[in-house]
Amino acid sequence: MMEAVEYLASDDLKGRGIGTRELDEAANYIANKFADYGLQPGSDDGTYFQQWTQDVLDKKNIKLTNVIGIIPGTNPDLSEAVVISAHYDHLGFGWPDVRKGNEGKIHNGADDNASGIAVMLELAKTLGKTQKQSRTIIFIAFTAEEAGLVGSRYFVNNYQKFPINKILANLNIDTVGRLFGRKLMVLNSNTAREWKFIFMGTDFTTGIISELIIQDLDASDQIAFIEKGIPGVQLFYSGVDSDYHKPEDDADKIDANGLVKVAAVAREVLEYLAEREEPMAFTG
Repeated sequence: MMEAVEYLASDDLKGRGIGTRELDEAANYIANKFADYGLQPGSDDGTYFQQWTQDVLDKKNIKLTNVIGIIPGTNPDLSEAVVISAHYDHLGFGWPDVRKGNEGKIHNGADDNASGIAVMLELAKTLGKTQKQSRTIIFIAFTAEEAGLVGSRYFVNNYQKFPINKILANLNIDTVGRLFGRKLMVLNSNTAREWKFIFMGTDFTTGIISELIIQDLDASDQIAFIEKGIPGVQLFYSGVDSDYHKPEDDADKIDANGLVKVAAVAREVLEYLAEREEPMAFTG
Protein backbone atom coordinates (compact mmCIF):
# COMPACT_ATOMS: atom_id res chain seq x y z
CA MET A 1 0.00 0.00 0.00
CA MET A 2 2.84 2.40 0.75
CA GLU A 3 4.20 1.87 -2.77
CA ALA A 4 0.88 3.11 -4.15
CA VAL A 5 0.86 6.09 -1.79
CA GLU A 6 4.43 7.02 -2.63
CA TYR A 7 3.76 6.85 -6.36
CA LEU A 8 0.48 8.76 -6.34
CA ALA A 9 1.77 11.38 -3.90
CA SER A 10 5.14 11.88 -5.60
CA ASP A 11 6.17 15.25 -6.98
CA ASP A 12 6.20 13.60 -10.42
CA LEU A 13 2.38 13.58 -10.41
CA LYS A 14 2.28 17.26 -9.39
CA GLY A 15 -0.64 16.93 -7.01
CA ARG A 16 -3.01 15.09 -9.41
CA GLY A 17 -4.97 18.19 -10.38
CA ILE A 18 -7.98 17.70 -12.65
CA GLY A 19 -7.47 18.26 -16.35
CA THR A 20 -3.78 17.39 -16.13
CA ARG A 21 -1.61 14.76 -17.81
CA GLU A 22 -0.46 13.66 -14.37
CA LEU A 23 -4.00 12.81 -13.28
CA ASP A 24 -4.36 10.75 -16.45
CA GLU A 25 -1.17 8.92 -15.47
CA ALA A 26 -2.71 8.16 -12.08
CA ALA A 27 -5.85 6.84 -13.78
CA ASN A 28 -3.74 4.55 -15.98
CA TYR A 29 -1.84 3.32 -12.94
CA ILE A 30 -5.07 2.38 -11.17
CA ALA A 31 -6.53 0.71 -14.28
CA ASN A 32 -3.36 -1.34 -14.75
CA LYS A 33 -3.56 -2.49 -11.14
CA PHE A 34 -7.21 -3.50 -11.62
CA ALA A 35 -6.17 -5.53 -14.67
CA ASP A 36 -3.23 -7.12 -12.84
CA TYR A 37 -5.52 -8.14 -9.98
CA GLY A 38 -8.06 -9.81 -12.27
CA LEU A 39 -10.87 -7.23 -12.14
CA GLN A 40 -12.99 -6.95 -15.26
CA PRO A 41 -13.26 -3.58 -17.04
CA GLY A 42 -16.26 -1.86 -15.51
CA SER A 43 -17.27 1.04 -17.70
CA ASP A 44 -20.27 0.90 -20.02
CA ASP A 45 -17.99 0.93 -23.08
CA GLY A 46 -16.02 -2.13 -21.99
CA THR A 47 -12.89 -0.35 -20.76
CA TYR A 48 -11.77 0.61 -17.26
CA PHE A 49 -12.49 4.27 -18.00
CA GLN A 50 -15.78 6.13 -17.66
CA GLN A 51 -14.98 9.33 -19.56
CA TRP A 52 -16.85 12.53 -20.28
CA THR A 53 -16.29 16.27 -20.65
CA GLN A 54 -17.89 19.06 -18.66
CA ASP A 55 -17.26 22.45 -17.09
CA VAL A 56 -15.92 22.22 -13.53
CA LEU A 57 -16.22 25.42 -11.52
CA ASP A 58 -14.22 27.98 -13.53
CA LYS A 59 -12.54 25.41 -15.78
CA LYS A 60 -14.19 24.81 -19.13
CA ASN A 61 -14.55 21.56 -21.12
CA ILE A 62 -12.48 19.42 -18.79
CA LYS A 63 -11.94 15.80 -19.76
CA LEU A 64 -12.82 13.68 -16.75
CA THR A 65 -12.25 10.00 -16.00
CA ASN A 66 -13.57 7.61 -13.37
CA VAL A 67 -11.70 4.29 -13.22
CA ILE A 68 -13.99 1.27 -12.73
CA GLY A 69 -13.20 -2.40 -12.19
CA ILE A 70 -15.62 -5.21 -11.40
CA ILE A 71 -15.53 -8.55 -9.60
CA PRO A 72 -18.68 -10.32 -10.86
CA GLY A 73 -20.96 -11.91 -8.29
CA THR A 74 -21.63 -15.63 -8.33
CA ASN A 75 -25.32 -15.47 -7.38
CA PRO A 76 -27.54 -14.12 -10.20
CA ASP A 77 -30.44 -13.77 -7.75
CA LEU A 78 -28.51 -11.02 -5.92
CA SER A 79 -28.63 -8.43 -8.67
CA GLU A 80 -27.63 -5.39 -6.59
CA ALA A 81 -23.92 -4.60 -6.55
CA VAL A 82 -21.75 -3.26 -3.74
CA VAL A 83 -19.60 -0.22 -4.53
CA ILE A 84 -16.25 0.46 -2.89
CA SER A 85 -14.78 3.81 -3.84
CA ALA A 86 -12.00 6.31 -3.25
CA HIS A 87 -11.14 9.51 -5.11
CA TYR A 88 -7.78 9.77 -6.82
CA ASP A 89 -7.64 13.48 -7.66
CA HIS A 90 -6.16 16.15 -5.43
CA LEU A 91 -5.44 19.87 -5.68
CA GLY A 92 -2.50 20.02 -8.05
CA PHE A 93 -0.88 23.35 -7.21
CA GLY A 94 -3.80 24.33 -4.98
CA TRP A 95 -6.94 24.65 -7.15
CA PRO A 96 -9.72 24.92 -6.11
CA ASP A 97 -8.91 25.24 -2.38
CA VAL A 98 -5.52 26.84 -2.00
CA ARG A 99 -4.59 28.36 1.37
CA LYS A 100 -2.91 31.76 1.48
CA GLY A 101 0.83 31.38 1.07
CA ASN A 102 0.57 27.99 -0.61
CA GLU A 103 -0.11 29.24 -4.12
CA GLY A 104 2.01 27.48 -6.73
CA LYS A 105 3.20 24.74 -4.38
CA ILE A 106 2.59 21.07 -5.19
CA HIS A 107 -0.17 19.62 -3.01
CA ASN A 108 0.71 15.91 -3.10
CA GLY A 109 -2.38 14.63 -1.29
CA ALA A 110 -0.84 11.55 0.33
CA ASP A 111 -3.51 11.26 3.01
CA ASP A 112 -6.17 12.92 0.85
CA ASN A 113 -6.55 10.60 -0.89
CA ALA A 114 -3.67 8.44 -2.07
CA SER A 115 -4.25 6.59 1.21
CA GLY A 116 -7.81 5.64 0.25
CA ILE A 117 -6.78 4.54 -3.23
CA ALA A 118 -4.01 2.38 -1.74
CA VAL A 119 -6.48 0.62 0.57
CA MET A 120 -8.96 0.09 -2.26
CA LEU A 121 -6.24 -1.38 -4.49
CA GLU A 122 -5.18 -3.72 -1.69
CA LEU A 123 -8.75 -5.02 -1.46
CA ALA A 124 -8.92 -5.40 -5.24
CA LYS A 125 -5.73 -7.46 -5.09
CA THR A 126 -6.98 -9.62 -2.22
CA LEU A 127 -10.55 -10.21 -3.40
CA GLY A 128 -9.79 -10.27 -7.11
CA LYS A 129 -7.87 -13.49 -6.64
CA THR A 130 -10.79 -15.39 -5.12
CA GLN A 131 -13.78 -13.94 -7.01
CA LYS A 132 -16.22 -15.99 -4.95
CA GLN A 133 -18.46 -13.23 -3.60
CA SER A 134 -22.20 -13.67 -4.11
CA ARG A 135 -22.79 -10.06 -5.09
CA THR A 136 -20.92 -8.11 -7.71
CA ILE A 137 -18.35 -5.70 -6.26
CA ILE A 138 -17.65 -2.51 -8.18
CA PHE A 139 -14.33 -0.77 -7.46
CA ILE A 140 -14.31 2.90 -8.46
CA ALA A 141 -11.59 5.54 -8.34
CA PHE A 142 -13.51 8.79 -8.62
CA THR A 143 -12.19 11.95 -10.22
CA ALA A 144 -12.82 15.59 -9.26
CA GLU A 145 -14.01 14.94 -5.71
CA GLU A 146 -12.13 18.04 -4.63
CA ALA A 147 -14.18 20.17 -7.05
CA GLY A 148 -17.56 19.15 -5.63
CA LEU A 149 -18.02 15.38 -5.96
CA VAL A 150 -18.08 15.74 -9.73
CA GLY A 151 -17.00 12.19 -10.57
CA SER A 152 -19.28 10.39 -8.13
CA ARG A 153 -22.31 12.47 -9.07
CA TYR A 154 -21.69 11.73 -12.72
CA PHE A 155 -21.44 8.03 -11.94
CA VAL A 156 -24.71 7.78 -10.00
CA ASN A 157 -26.55 9.68 -12.75
CA ASN A 158 -25.09 7.94 -15.80
CA TYR A 159 -23.79 4.43 -15.11
CA GLN A 160 -25.83 1.90 -17.07
CA LYS A 161 -24.25 -1.45 -16.18
CA PHE A 162 -25.56 -1.12 -12.62
CA PRO A 163 -27.97 1.83 -12.44
CA ILE A 164 -28.42 3.45 -9.05
CA ASN A 165 -31.42 1.25 -8.19
CA LYS A 166 -29.14 -1.78 -8.62
CA ILE A 167 -26.63 -0.66 -5.99
CA LEU A 168 -26.92 -2.05 -2.47
CA ALA A 169 -24.52 0.27 -0.65
CA ASN A 170 -21.39 2.36 -0.95
CA LEU A 171 -18.25 1.99 1.16
CA ASN A 172 -16.11 5.07 0.50
CA ILE A 173 -12.53 5.43 1.73
CA ASP A 174 -11.14 8.95 2.04
CA THR A 175 -8.31 10.32 4.20
CA VAL A 176 -7.31 7.27 6.23
CA GLY A 177 -3.54 7.65 6.27
CA ARG A 178 -2.89 8.99 9.77
CA LEU A 179 -4.62 6.60 12.12
CA PHE A 180 -1.65 6.07 14.49
CA GLY A 181 -3.57 3.87 16.93
CA ARG A 182 -6.67 6.03 17.15
CA LYS A 183 -10.26 5.13 16.36
CA LEU A 184 -11.33 4.84 12.75
CA MET A 185 -14.24 7.17 12.07
CA VAL A 186 -17.29 5.97 10.15
CA LEU A 187 -19.15 8.92 8.67
CA ASN A 188 -22.83 8.91 7.64
CA SER A 189 -23.51 5.75 9.62
CA ASN A 190 -27.09 6.97 10.07
CA THR A 191 -27.89 6.15 6.42
CA ALA A 192 -28.87 2.56 7.27
CA ARG A 193 -29.75 0.87 10.53
CA GLU A 194 -27.43 -2.01 9.68
CA TRP A 195 -24.21 0.03 9.70
CA LYS A 196 -24.13 0.09 13.50
CA PHE A 197 -24.21 -3.69 13.69
CA ILE A 198 -21.79 -4.15 10.81
CA PHE A 199 -19.14 -2.08 12.55
CA MET A 200 -19.84 -3.68 15.91
CA GLY A 201 -18.93 -6.86 14.06
CA THR A 202 -15.70 -5.46 12.63
CA ASP A 203 -14.70 -4.18 16.07
CA PHE A 204 -15.05 -7.75 17.35
CA THR A 205 -13.47 -9.64 14.45
CA THR A 206 -10.54 -7.30 13.81
CA GLY A 207 -9.96 -5.76 17.24
CA ILE A 208 -9.79 -2.37 15.48
CA ILE A 209 -12.13 0.07 17.14
CA SER A 210 -14.32 2.28 15.00
CA GLU A 211 -16.42 5.26 16.00
CA LEU A 212 -19.73 5.89 14.27
CA ILE A 213 -20.24 9.57 13.49
CA ILE A 214 -23.81 10.64 12.84
CA GLN A 215 -23.19 14.32 12.17
CA ASP A 216 -21.42 15.13 8.90
CA LEU A 217 -17.74 15.90 9.42
CA ASP A 218 -16.80 15.69 5.77
CA ALA A 219 -18.53 15.53 2.41
CA SER A 220 -16.83 12.92 0.29
CA ASP A 221 -18.16 10.76 -2.54
CA GLN A 222 -20.55 8.70 -0.41
CA ILE A 223 -22.76 11.80 -0.42
CA ALA A 224 -23.52 11.27 -4.13
CA PHE A 225 -25.01 7.88 -3.27
CA ILE A 226 -26.85 9.15 -0.20
CA GLU A 227 -28.44 11.87 -2.33
CA LYS A 228 -29.94 9.03 -4.42
CA GLY A 229 -31.24 7.12 -1.41
CA ILE A 230 -28.40 4.55 -1.26
CA PRO A 231 -26.82 3.77 2.13
CA GLY A 232 -23.25 4.99 2.18
CA VAL A 233 -20.47 5.46 4.70
CA GLN A 234 -16.98 6.89 4.64
CA LEU A 235 -14.00 5.47 6.46
CA PHE A 236 -12.03 8.49 7.63
CA TYR A 237 -9.54 9.87 10.07
CA SER A 238 -8.47 13.46 10.46
CA GLY A 239 -6.94 14.55 13.74
CA VAL A 240 -4.96 17.44 15.11
CA ASP A 241 -1.98 16.42 12.98
CA SER A 242 -3.88 16.80 9.72
CA ASP A 243 -2.30 18.68 6.84
CA TYR A 244 -5.67 18.94 5.11
CA HIS A 245 -5.30 20.65 1.73
CA LYS A 246 -1.75 21.74 2.53
CA PRO A 247 1.49 21.07 0.60
CA GLU A 248 2.75 19.20 3.67
CA ASP A 249 0.38 16.24 3.07
CA ASP A 250 3.25 13.97 2.01
CA ALA A 251 3.85 10.21 1.91
CA ASP A 252 6.45 10.23 4.67
CA LYS A 253 3.72 11.17 7.17
CA ILE A 254 1.49 8.19 6.39
CA ASP A 255 0.93 5.48 9.02
CA ALA A 256 1.59 2.25 7.11
CA ASN A 257 0.36 0.07 9.99
CA GLY A 258 -2.79 2.18 10.08
CA LEU A 259 -3.43 1.46 6.40
CA VAL A 260 -3.32 -2.26 7.20
CA LYS A 261 -5.93 -1.73 9.92
CA VAL A 262 -8.20 0.26 7.62
CA ALA A 263 -7.87 -2.42 4.96
CA ALA A 264 -8.78 -5.11 7.49
CA VAL A 265 -11.95 -3.28 8.52
CA ALA A 266 -12.89 -2.43 4.93
CA ARG A 267 -12.45 -6.04 3.84
CA GLU A 268 -14.74 -7.29 6.61
CA VAL A 269 -17.41 -4.77 5.61
CA LEU A 270 -17.07 -5.49 1.92
CA GLU A 271 -17.24 -9.26 2.35
CA TYR A 272 -20.28 -8.95 4.58
CA LEU A 273 -22.12 -6.73 2.10
CA ALA A 274 -21.17 -9.00 -0.79
CA GLU A 275 -22.81 -11.97 0.97
CA ARG A 276 -25.81 -10.16 2.46
CA GLU A 277 -29.02 -11.43 0.92
CA GLU A 278 -31.43 -8.75 2.11
CA PRO A 279 -31.44 -5.14 0.87
CA MET A 280 -30.39 -2.39 3.28
CA ALA A 281 -33.10 0.00 4.34
CA PHE A 282 -32.07 3.60 3.67
CA THR A 283 -32.57 5.86 6.69
CA GLY A 284 -30.51 8.90 5.71
